[in-house]
Amino acid sequence: MMAAFGPVTYDALMGLTGLAFVVSVEPGFAHDPLAELRSGRIVDTLAALGLDGEPAELDSPEAVVPTVREAVDAGFAVPLLGWPQASDDWALIAGYDTGRGVLCGRPADGSEDAYLGAPPRGHAAVIVRGRIAPTDKREAATEALQWAARRAQDTAQAYETWRAMLGEGGPGTDQPKFETWLHDHEALAETLADARASAAEFVRHCAAGLGPAAGEGLNRAAEGYDAIADLLDAREPSIFGDGIAHCLASESWRAEWSLQIGEIAAIEAEALETIRLALSGGPTSGDYSDAVP
Repeated sequence: MMAAFGPVTYDALMGLTGLAFVVSVEPGFAHDPLAELRSGRIVDTLAALGLDGEPAELDSPEAVVPTVREAVDAGFAVPLLGWPQASDDWALIAGYDTGRGVLCGRPADGSEDAYLGAPPRGHAAVIVRGRIAPTDKREAATEALQWAARRAQDTAQAYETWRAMLGEGGPGTDQPKFETWLHDHEALAETLADARASAAEFVRHCAAGLGPAAGEGLNRAAEGYDAIADLLDAREPSIFGDGIAHCLASESWRAEWSLQIGEIAAIEAEALETIRLALSGGPTSGDYSDAVP
């Protein structure tokens, strides 16, 4: 999206879309690549960037070409989920060749072959129809923070679901589905670490831009998100690290990891409440200095 829609930092994009604050836990840790797209603030973010557009879910390869063609013909590249191969990676589509029946663009893995064209496929796209007057940046940032704070209960429930599934355990290590279960669990942890690192930077940037009345509380909330990212980075073994299969198969390790997730959930609940109070002008609290050993 940064490449498609102009100069905006990754952390700002994560914050404005709300994805910096989302945690999506599906049954069995199954990864739904559309879950975050559905829960985010894509339309509002595009408006803040001066663009009229929206996300579009695509139910068949036949739906991809006309969707992409309309935007490309209007002069806009198209972020496309699931092209040319990986179902959960985004690519940037810059053109199409109707004669060869292919799309041309840049996939997430940087594969040069796709620049020359690959068959149309994908689950979703972000389609821009044209340019509009951008919304006020301070207003957009404030709305993103308020949106995150309003979803505090949903966020808490997602962490509880995560902990409950750890308590239940997954398929046995000798079962075919174990590798998928392990990968999806680690992908969830990896996504959360990346998102909360962006949340810390976005909230800290908002603290500097929204004035001293909200700034003190927002800086305190940013410290909370720093603490979450640090806890995730400090996990042993590391995310996708050696030995994780043995650990996830261990009831005692899962119980210890579940406690850490509970600690992360508590820090996030405090950070979201601090954001809410900071934006409403109420007194804030929260000390995360001892959150990470």
